Amino acid sequence: ETEKKTMKVIAKSNNLKPQELYQMANGNDIKRMRDVAGQTLDLAGWLIFEDEKPDGEISTIVTVRTTEGEMYATNSPTFRRSFESMTAFFESVDAIKVVSATSKKGRPFITCDYVER
Repeated sequence: ETEKKTMKVIAKSNNLKPQELYQMANGNDIKRMRDVAGQTLDLAGWLIFEDEKPDGEISTIVTVRTTEGEMYATNSPTFRRSFESMTAFFESVDAIKVVSATSKKGRPFITCDYVER
C-alpha cells in the first residue's frame, strides 16, 4: 500500500474560492512560469503550497492565476523568495513581472518584480 502524498497550503490570497485553490494546486492546465519570462501578469489570485513528490521530497510551489484565468506555477526558490517578500510588504499583489536571469555560475533562473497597477 502506498502512502497518500500530502499537500500543505503555506499562504494564499484572500479572494479565492476553494474550487479555485484546488485547481491552482491540481489543475491539468497549469503552465510553467518560466514560459512567460519577460511578461507582466495581472493577478486574480495566488497560492503557495508544499507538495510531496512520489519519492518523498517536499517541493514548495507558487501558483498564480491571471485575470484572464490562466494559471502559472514554479518551484523556483528564487521566485518564491521574491514573491513572498512582495506579499509581506503589500496588502495585495495585483501584478508581477516574471524576470529571467543567469546566475554567477551561468545557470538560468526566474524571479519576479512587483508591478504597480
